[in-house]
Amino acid sequence: MSGLPTVDGDGMGRAFPMVHHVSWFMKGLPCSPAVMADVDGLPQFFEVKDCHDLEVKMRDAGIL
Repeated sequence: MSGLPTVDGDGMGRAFPMVHHVSWFMKGLPCSPAVMADVDGLPQFFEVKDCHDLEVKMRDAGIL
């Protein structure tokens, strides 16, 4: 809608125990901003400083 390119990609490849196990974190790339669906299928937007912070915020939101 905004004309900006986006990536819809799976950074884990398989199940993983924590968000900072995604390939972006291991390559040193930012994991924010992030959009994920909650248990009701509603989008949740996260702007965080690092993947560890994303893990905490997603768990607090009930996504993980």
